[in-house]
Amino acid sequence: RQRRALAEELGLDASVLDDVQLETAELRPIVSAIKERPNCSLLVFGCGKDSPFWEKINGGGTTAFIEDNPD
Repeated sequence: RQRRALAEELGLDASVLDDVQLETAELRPIVSAIKERPNCSLLVFGCGKDSPFWEKINGGGTTAFIEDNPD
């Protein structure tokens, strides 16, 4: 229910949060920090099923992923 509310606040489809491992309470401050800095550069350690979420949250900025697994 909290994830659905967060997705709604962000104007995203709730399914984009399905694969995010962080809890909603952990996501809120991160999302707030990104949203307070439009067009920011975001560095994400590890590519996973939640990668589309981070790209969407930082829509106007640059999102870079660092991954040590070649697969």
